[in-house]
Amino acid sequence: MARETNGPDPRASLERTDAEPQTFTMPLLAALYGSVVVIAVIFVLRTELGRDIEDRLDAPARTLIAAPLVILAVIVFCAGLVALIAPAYRREVMRVAEIAAWIIPAWALMAGLVLGAIAWALARLN
Repeated sequence: MARETNGPDPRASLERTDAEPQTFTMPLLAALYGSVVVIAVIFVLRTELGRDIEDRLDAPARTLIAAPLVILAVIVFCAGLVALIAPAYRREVMRVAEIAAWIIPAWALMAGLVLGAIAWALARLN
C-alpha cells in the first residue's frame, strides 16, 4: 500500500543547499562604499569645514575621529575585492564587510554627537 503525501517531501528540504546566486552586485557595492567613505573623509578634512575643525581640535582628536572611519572603509573595500576575486569565501568576507559597513555611520554619528556636546559645553562655560 503506497503512502500518499499532501505536502512537500521532507527529505527534499534536507537536501536543499544554501547556495546563493553568484552575483557581483554586493561585492562591487561594498568596494564602492568603502572608497566613497575614504574620499569623503579626506574631502571633509581638506575643505573649509575640515580647516575649521583643525582650528578647534588638535591633531590627536582629529585622528581619533578620522582614523577609525578610514580603517573601516579600507576593510569594507578590501572585503569587497576579496569577495570578487575569491567567490569561495564570499559569504564570510561579505559578513565582515557588512559589520564594518554598519560601524562606519555609527562611528561618524557618535563622533559628531561628541563634538557637538563638547562644543555646547564649552559655549556654556563662557
